[in-house]
Parts: sequence; structure tokens; C-alpha cells
Amino acid sequence: NSAAKVVTALLVTLARAPLRGMLGARAAYWLWVSVPASAIALMLPAGSQPAGTTARAAAQDVFSWLLTRLDTLLAATQGLGPWAAGTLAVWAMGAVTAAVLMILRQRAFVRSFGSLVRAPDGTWRSEGVAEPMLVGALRPRLLLPSDFERRYTGEEREFVLAHERAHMHRGDTVVNAVGAAWLCVFWFNPVMFWALSLLRFDQDLACDAAVLAAAGKGRRGRYAGALL
Repeated sequence: NSAAKVVTALLVTLARAPLRGMLGARAAYWLWVSVPASAIALMLPAGSQPAGTTARAAAQDVFSWLLTRLDTLLAATQGLGPWAAGTLAVWAMGAVTAAVLMILRQRAFVRSFGSLVRAPDGTWRSEGVAEPMLVGALRPRLLLPSDFERRYTGEEREFVLAHERAHMHRGDTVVNAVGAAWLCVFWFNPVMFWALSLLRFDQDLACDAAVLAAAGKGRRGRYAGALL
């Protein structure tokens, strides 16, 4: 299963650039769904239901299989040898440590903003915010520097807000949270760290493509300038 995830991630890294050229940045971004999908698919039971089986019966079959797998896993952990038990303990300690460090870093990052003031447009302002950003997974907040109006022209502000709101509407903060959790589980695999950095790059390109599609051809150069 672990090897399949690595192979899938490597295939995605090879296919993303050609796919971006053929179908656009948003298609290349969606290609990353295949990495967790491959892991889930390998864990699912082989189809044994006859044609015409109802969705409820199929769901019951999958649920029964999950319970069986859980019982098998619990039984296997009880009979582990010293080397296998030690490996499992190292992995668990690494996963917990990675999760704790990630949570502490996120909390320190949020505290660095200082006091936040909500603007009438629903955004949040702070002197500790260096550049526009979204913070939060389930309820993201759009944070802006306190000198946002002075730093950017009216059109640049429009482009910047459109970019961040596109991230919000696409659910990119949830994707990033899932990616962070994925890294905690696979903390020992450098391929996953590399793949997540590429995913975030494709995420930004897909967001830019969405904003450019709404901006029109005449404003694309000015949008690029605003991002720079």
C-alpha cells in the first residue's frame, strides 16, 4: 500500500505538467486526488456482490469488511514480534510528534498576527500580517495587512481579494489541512513532502486560472502584475 502511494505520487508529478498544457492548471490540480484515492482503493474489498445489488447492501458489505479488517489488525498487533512492535512504536511516536509540532507551529503562527480587527467587508486586518492570506481550515478568515489600501491600487486590491476568495470557495484550506494530516501519517516518506509542495504550487496555479477566467483577456497582464 505504501509503495502504491509513492508510485502514484511519482506518476502525478510526471503527468501534471503535460496535463496542465493540454487541459489547464485546474485539471492538473485535480490530478492529485488520485494519490489518496489509490490508498483508499487498495484497502477496499474486491467486488463480490452480483449485478443489481442495491447501494445499501453494498454499503453494508463495505462496513462488514471494515469491521473484519479492524479485528484482524487488533489481533495482529497482539502477536507482533519485538522488531515489528518496535517499528510500529517508532512510527506512532513519529506521527504523534509530527502532529504536535505542526499544531504548535500553527498556533505560534496565528499568535504572531497580534490583535485582529474585523473590517466592514468581512476581512480581518492586523499589523502583524505581512501579506494577504487565508487562515483556518473549516472556517477560514481572510487576513490583510493594516496598510492594505495604501500598499495596493484599487484594481490590485480587487485582484488580490479575488485570488484569496477563490482559494476559499474552492476549499483549498481543507485540502491543505488534509495534506498536513497526510504528512503526519507518512512523516518517514520524503516523497510525500515533495509531492505536497508540488500540490500547493498546482493549487495556486489553479486558483490563478479561475481568477483569470473571470477577469477577461484585457486584464490578465495587470492581474499578473498585482500578484508579483
